Order: sequence, then structure tokens, then C-alpha cells
Amino acid sequence: MSPQFAIKPILTATEAAELVLQFGLRCDTETLLEAITQAFSDYILLAMSEEIESRQLRDQHYTEAIFYLEKAAKLLKGQPHPAGTMASKLDKMRQTLQKVLANESEIAEERAKRFVELNLVRKLRDVWQMYTNTPFYIGLDGSGRSPHDYLATCFRYASAQYPEITWLAAVNDRAIDYMIKVVRR
Repeated sequence: MSPQFAIKPILTATEAAELVLQFGLRCDTETLLEAITQAFSDYILLAMSEEIESRQLRDQHYTEAIFYLEKAAKLLKGQPHPAGTMASKLDKMRQTLQKVLANESEIAEERAKRFVELNLVRKLRDVWQMYTNTPFYIGLDGSGRSPHDYLATCFRYASAQYPEITWLAAVNDRAIDYMIKVVRR
């Protein structure tokens, strides 16, 4: 049997104990440590493979695509409908790709809509629902014990363990609220 790739634990035993106390979770620290690490496992493996190879390749493909989008838009510009309309759509595509290359777009929010990020939140939601009676809802309750705070804390701990996965550190409150809203359905 070939050895399986193992990810680093997302939490230390101390951090897991703090989570249990802070959120009033009904489990011991070892159980929570294992559950959180398991919830992140698929996402970490996928994100690591994306981060390592595909960023340079993606940028190379986007640069090439921008060239062809500009060329096609120039050919269609000024033509009657539907060609003229297509020229403006191609120009918007080119602008979007240029923003992504320049890191000007809100990547955290855009990536929050991807299936893999939502699946991660679903798994973290399952851990939350397994160990607490508090419903999984949007918003802060002022006590620091809401699902929003729980997700923010989990992302912060994961970001500390995996600083090379930029999305984990870039997740903001608006993206967390969006993901909670989507996985609640």
C-alpha cells in the first residue's frame, strides 16, 4: 500500500481547547482537532495543488487570452448586431482578466463562490452542528460565539498553518456571511 499524503493539523491542542471553551462546543479537544483537520483536508490538498503549479500557468494563459480577446474585439468593433455587442463583451472579458493578473479584483469574494470553498464551509458547518445547539446563521451575536466568528477563527488558524494558501488569509466578513447564507439553504 502506498503512503497517503497527510496534512498538518489545522489547530494545536491549545487552540482546540480555546475553541471548545469559546464556542461552548460539546466535545473534547482531540475530537475537535481531528474534526477540523478532516474538514480542511480536501480543501488543503486541492488548494496546494492549485497554488504550486497553476498560478504561473494561469497567468501565462490569461496573458495569451488577453491578446486574442483584444484581436477579436478589434475585428468585431463597429459591426452591426450581434458582432458589435460581442466586441463589447470580449472587451469586458479582457478587462476582467487584466484585473485578475494585476490582483485588483476582489479575489476572496470571487473565490468564495467556488464549489470547493463552499464545500469546506459545509464541512465546518457540520462540525459546528455536531457539537453545538446554536443554529448556523449569519451575523454576530456580540458574544463572539456565532458561526461567523467560528468560521473566521478556523480560517485564521488554517491560514497560520498554510500561509501559502492566500485565500484563507484573504477571507473577509462579507465573504464569510455570503458562504454561511449559501450553505444554509
